[in-house]
Amino acid sequence: MRYLPFLLLAVAMTGPARGEEGIELVEVKKIWDQAPHNAFTDLIRFRDRWFCVFREGQGHVSPDGALRVITSSDGEHWESAALLTSPHSDLRDAKISVTPDGQLMLAGAETLPNPTTHRIQSLVWFSPDGRSWSRRHEVADPDFWLWRITWHKGKAYGFGYGCGKDNRGIRLYASSDGKSFQTLVSDVPVEGTYPNETSLVFLPDDTAYCLLRQDGEPRNGYLGVSRPPYTEWTWKRRPNRRSPHDRVARRAVVGRRAIVRRSGADVVVPDRSRSGHARGMPCFALRRGYELRRLGAARRAAVGQLLFVARGQDEHLSGQGADRTIPTVTASPSPDRAGDFGGVQRHA
Repeated sequence: MRYLPFLLLAVAMTGPARGEEGIELVEVKKIWDQAPHNAFTDLIRFRDRWFCVFREGQGHVSPDGALRVITSSDGEHWESAALLTSPHSDLRDAKISVTPDGQLMLAGAETLPNPTTHRIQSLVWFSPDGRSWSRRHEVADPDFWLWRITWHKGKAYGFGYGCGKDNRGIRLYASSDGKSFQTLVSDVPVEGTYPNETSLVFLPDDTAYCLLRQDGEPRNGYLGVSRPPYTEWTWKRRPNRRSPHDRVARRAVVGRRAIVRRSGADVVVPDRSRSGHARGMPCFALRRGYELRRLGAARRAAVGQLLFVARGQDEHLSGQGADRTIPTVTASPSPDRAGDFGGVQRHA
């Protein structure tokens, strides 16, 4: 059976308690279908507009990969704001954040088809409005994929993972301007043969949490915790055995991360009373045939909704263009949990 990739938008709505943790899937809709393959999304609210970023290309892996930026004022009608391309490499895995000086920062990486010295180079761009973007800046070490950048108190932090056959570790980087990154920890001590994709969150008391994907053995997710200056980390193995299709989501709430599976999502909640511990709560599930991957999340603050965007796959779609769509998903916390969903990706 063939699965056809597309982009989805989902909305979650505040209301009466729905299930144990009060999350309900409200809406799923397509927002983009202009390339043969659209995937690996991220989402942010910036100056009263939505900005969604993702990779376009002929396929999941193809030499023509480019980073598309689309924008919307209402989440209903979307238009292209920019397309970042490279004539000599495949651009991949767009992530978006806002810098302390009020600019959008787009991060990604390029894979070189005919490498001589290295195969992977992490990149960043900057924009005042999401439409006009700076030249690219090479960041982190070659063949270390700086997966996601998180800002905290004027500094940018991110873990990079080694992409070479003889280099399967992770290292922590920091930057004061987002253009020049220094290594904080060159070899982060975490068990496993292939730790890689990460998502960082900082709590108001400066505690840092990291949800880590592990494709090697043991095949579990890990939750890391650290205190300033973030040079020492404690890791706890997640009880679930993660599949290759699981993804770590962007910050959906302060102190939370979502692990996205084929049929839905879990939100990982750090237990502040037990350092380094976490529990998972079910977030929402999609009907059979849908698949969310590399989720982005932001909040509709005015109506208490959470807005997610991700690549989806629908085995029931057919015909030309059916494999070219991006959906969004709306979900909603109950009133007694709405406060937990504050501080998400929204900037005036």
